[in-house]
Amino acid sequence: MAFLLKKHKVQTIRSELFQYLKQIFLILFLIFVTGTIFYLKTVQWVTQEKQQLFLLNDFYSNLNEEHRLLYQYVLQKNSLSYQSLKNHTDLLDRDICDLYRFHIQTAFQREIEDLSGILENYYLKIEEIRIAVLEKEETSSLNQKFYESNELYIRMQGTYQNLYQMLLQYQQSQEEIFQRNLIFFFAILCLDLFCCILYIFFCLKNIEFRIVKPIQDLTSTVKHMDLDQLELIDVSGSFHASNEEIKILLSGFDTMVKRLKLQVEERIEYISAQLKLKEQELTISKIRAQLKHSQLKNLQMQINPHFLFNTLNMISQSAYMENDFTTLKLLKTTASLLRYTLDYSNKAVTLEHEIEMLGNYITLQEERFGNRIQFKFYLDECFHQVLIPNLILQPLVENSIMHGVGMYLEGGKIFIQTIYDPDHHQGIIRIADNGEGISPEKLETVIERMKSSTEATGKIGLSNVYLRLQLFFNQKAKIEIASIPKEQTSISIIIPVEENVLCIKS
Repeated sequence: MAFLLKKHKVQTIRSELFQYLKQIFLILFLIFVTGTIFYLKTVQWVTQEKQQLFLLNDFYSNLNEEHRLLYQYVLQKNSLSYQSLKNHTDLLDRDICDLYRFHIQTAFQREIEDLSGILENYYLKIEEIRIAVLEKEETSSLNQKFYESNELYIRMQGTYQNLYQMLLQYQQSQEEIFQRNLIFFFAILCLDLFCCILYIFFCLKNIEFRIVKPIQDLTSTVKHMDLDQLELIDVSGSFHASNEEIKILLSGFDTMVKRLKLQVEERIEYISAQLKLKEQELTISKIRAQLKHSQLKNLQMQINPHFLFNTLNMISQSAYMENDFTTLKLLKTTASLLRYTLDYSNKAVTLEHEIEMLGNYITLQEERFGNRIQFKFYLDECFHQVLIPNLILQPLVENSIMHGVGMYLEGGKIFIQTIYDPDHHQGIIRIADNGEGISPEKLETVIERMKSSTEATGKIGLSNVYLRLQLFFNQKAKIEIASIPKEQTSISIIIPVEENVLCIKS
């Protein structure tokens, strides 16, 4: 017994809700059963009324048809007409039997019995007419018998009218009773629904007090919970729990708060470690940036001793063979190149300035090679204000001379071209020559060596230019090399161009 009482005290949310739902379902089921029974009774009553009227009307229709067939038989006097008359007599007998089953009123039953008696006499008259027809009696006698049967027919019509009136009166009285029952039923139904609603409201209030309120209190505590005050939260003894699930929920929440406090502390330690790691990564990034800057500076400070030697040798020969004005011009041009190399060794320059210095270099080369090599410029100056690393064009022109047209005795051509591509917002700087060209195998090797960083530490050459462009434009610049052996070679530098550096063409 003690075990049963202890088990009864353990209430769960599911058991409480199930108990409420079971009681509500029972009430609704009783209301449904009552409504269903009333509906079936109503359908039965309406069906019975329709059936009564239908049978009475069917009897009257068959009676009229019977009398018409009798009149036809009197006129035709053949066996076929009598057979139709006999068949219809069976229908009348069936209708009378069905009407006997209706226990409406005592007067109605008496009228049915009178109608049945008149119908029997009517059948006797039909038999007399049949015998008269078979014996071929005189027409006057046959007419007299038909006249007597017609009187019976008129009496049955009158009885039918009485039955019809009695049936209508009975159905009207039954309808009034049904209306009163219907009002009474709806009153009882409304009362049941009202009681059901009151009970549901009571159940909801009970659920709110026993289930919802503890959860709302717990929700309010969670809403105003502060991570800095987790140690002050203790729900184990602060809330009233009426069932086992709420107790488990509160206990679990208390455990969760303790774990959350531990996780917050661990998270704070983790974030501190991450911040320290970020600081270390930032320091490493600064060191890498400084390393790249130093590398770029070192690359830009390199100069080709061979070019300087050739230039000075040419100036000395010119000073020996030419007059002072030519020597002065060459000395000024060389000084300008040397000053440009030293002054802008650690700076970016505009493409316009780089092309201007390239013109000085070409002036020296024209003095060196004379008419053997022609230099031609085709410039789109709309993007010449873009910034680029210095000394990226002179090495490419020098390569065209050394590896392209430098050995030509005549007909050598080098083209310097700039093109702006508005669709891709790019500037193209192309150096082309009509020299010996490069075979496809060697071209592939040249491109691989150009993209290898180890090749940029020797001198200012193609790989040096490529590396400086990649560092300067953050990997957004490209160098494309195309060559046809024995015909031509072209090197194209493709760089991004912002719209703010563009100028409008006049």
